[in-house]
Amino acid sequence: MADLRKSIGAGFDNLIHTTNSDIELDLAPVTYVGDPAVGAFLEDINVTERDFVEWVGAIRASIEYRYSSIRLTYEAWMLHQ
Repeated sequence: MADLRKSIGAGFDNLIHTTNSDIELDLAPVTYVGDPAVGAFLEDINVTERDFVEWVGAIRASIEYRYSSIRLTYEAWMLHQ
């Protein structure tokens, strides 16, 4: 966490909230650039700790689900226009 805090700098506390047992990523200040279907969330981070890998997987699944829901909703809307 210390290395991540150093890399992110002053914005760390606005993005990541930690306790002794939890790490929470606040997606509110995050701006997605490009197409969420291209590339994976935290794709270039090479952390192999099982809990972190599972957490990233859950976030990736959530992002993909939201994107696919939006895309399907838009496509359904377009079909009825």
